[in-house]
Amino acid sequence: MPRFVAPSDPAPDLSLMSSDGVRFPVHSSRLGTRSAFFRDMTASLPAPETSAAPVHLAEPADVVDILLALLYDEEDPDDLMHVSGDVLVSAYIAADKYELSKSACRILAFIIARVAGRRPPTL
Repeated sequence: MPRFVAPSDPAPDLSLMSSDGVRFPVHSSRLGTRSAFFRDMTASLPAPETSAAPVHLAEPADVVDILLALLYDEEDPDDLMHVSGDVLVSAYIAADKYELSKSACRILAFIIARVAGRRPPTL
């Protein structure tokens, strides 16, 4: 079950919808400052007050949850200990797809540390 919840001040102005139907309220400004992909995508959307339709993503909620927690700097590497390797690899691929380079690096560092049997570094 997703753990990510966007801060409520200011109120989220956009919703992302995972492939399995979980809605994630987010801040378009936060997405845009962290990713050229999301900056371009949100620039082409109608004003938030005129459209409540969510933006549909191809990834399931467990992957979107990890991306957003990293994007909002709320993910501690220890929190990823319970996540399967398949989900981590999917999160890495999605982070690369959405041009979230810092998040991709953090996920990759965690995957490498897990394979090496070490604690992941703080990035």
